[in-house]
Amino acid sequence: MADVLSQKEIDQLLSALSTGEVSAEKIQKEAEENKIKVYDFRRPNKLSKDHISTLFMIYENYARIVSNYLTGQLRNTVSIRVSSVEQLTYEEFVRSVPSPTILATLNMEELKGKFFLEVNPTFGFQVIDLLCGGMAKETERDNEFTDIELVVIGEVLETMNRCMKFAWEEILDLTPTIESVDKSPQLEQSIPPNESIALVSFETELKGKNSFINLCVPYLSLEPVIHRLSIHSWFESEKGRSDQTSYAEQLEEKLQSATAEVKAELGRTSLHIRDFIQLDAGDVIKLDQKIADPLQIFVENKLKFHGYLGTSKNKMAVQIADIVEEDVSMDE
Repeated sequence: MADVLSQKEIDQLLSALSTGEVSAEKIQKEAEENKIKVYDFRRPNKLSKDHISTLFMIYENYARIVSNYLTGQLRNTVSIRVSSVEQLTYEEFVRSVPSPTILATLNMEELKGKFFLEVNPTFGFQVIDLLCGGMAKETERDNEFTDIELVVIGEVLETMNRCMKFAWEEILDLTPTIESVDKSPQLEQSIPPNESIALVSFETELKGKNSFINLCVPYLSLEPVIHRLSIHSWFESEKGRSDQTSYAEQLEEKLQSATAEVKAELGRTSLHIRDFIQLDAGDVIKLDQKIADPLQIFVENKLKFHGYLGTSKNKMAVQIADIVEEDVSMDE
């Protein structure tokens, strides 16, 4: 099992680096000396490098979308970027998550599974402080999140949930929904501990403070669409768009052959009911415009053109003089 640092261990390591107890050069040297990666043949990786690369591209786009939405929602610059995409087990993910935290369970109906979005308490406290009118100065607190605070941050979680649909639209049409929001990852036991997951880690920056957001994507959820998580699938999506263009051309051709009612209005007048009843063949009705004035030409009862009365091949006709702007209506 790979070593995964908890949030407390990460804080201790950063503290040791800042005080000089641990040298960054020493850590780098040890990392260069030990480049052997542990691989368990009894539990082979289910996601290839191609799959990981595709997930990285999907969630790079997701990070940009969420950054824009949250910047507007919180009225403060929010920077979110993908720091890594790793393959772990669900047990390793749960062990690495601090408690308490904010863990949203996202239901993916099309993928027949669930994603888990974990918001680090540091970022969570800042967001809640901003939404409640504060300056996002509070980043740490001894007590856990209250139920009211979970409702407040639920607005931000809903925004992040909606953005998931846009990030996946090149691969699959998703309709994600938030199933629940918990304060402890240990409460979620719907996935076997040894199940493979893709852990997408995001680095956040808000008010000069850095934090993390983690997204747990179980392999069980990805399995139905695993064949689409490849570079080849992106070319297929490009082909699909060209097919849509061809369909649009066919649709345009069909629309051009459709029929529409066109009528020209010679003029208007008003009559009393008694005069209207007495009308007979040969009577002359005086209209409100002269024969040389431009006529109004309607297409499906909407004013589209102006024209003039004339003849064509011994038949009455109307010559179009100009096109009426779209915002012009009969009411005007």
